[in-house]
Amino acid sequence: AWSSGSPQTTARDNTAGFGLQTAAILLGGAPSPQAIVEEYDGTGWSAGGNLNTARWYATGMGLQTAGLCVGGYNSGNKDEVESYDGSTWTEVGDVNTARRTLAGFGLQGAAIIATGYASDSHVDNVESWDGSSWTEVGDLNLARSHLMGAGASNTSALAYGGTDGSSYPAPD
Repeated sequence: AWSSGSPQTTARDNTAGFGLQTAAILLGGAPSPQAIVEEYDGTGWSAGGNLNTARWYATGMGLQTAGLCVGGYNSGNKDEVESYDGSTWTEVGDVNTARRTLAGFGLQGAAIIATGYASDSHVDNVESWDGSSWTEVGDLNLARSHLMGAGASNTSALAYGGTDGSSYPAPD
């Protein structure tokens, strides 16, 4: 059964996040690109270290003290990737294809990003992170954005939902 929890400190949408039920991160968002990061301890939200690059439509993966923020949008699609150590963010290797509204899953040292919206079109490409660089791996069967991803590694995961643009317009 679901139960109510504490509200986030700053109301916003188009955020990204990662972590566990009792140790989670909420990052970025809109209106206008945000650099705000909040940490959840199972009972309430508190301020975390802000992102270096404000953005919305990003994706996140990892655990509260070891995570990634990938892609997003701020005056254009972003290829920047930031790594979180539980207090500060550090720019690490950029993705090969700048994009927003992408799916991400895995951990800080082994992650996957899938599809998204890049260069005014939906893409089907998938990139794998080995802890130091991104490599394009097999494409998904449908170019799309606004999808979700689940999985704790870059070798066993699920991508689902989303839109190919035919029933939902391109993201703003």
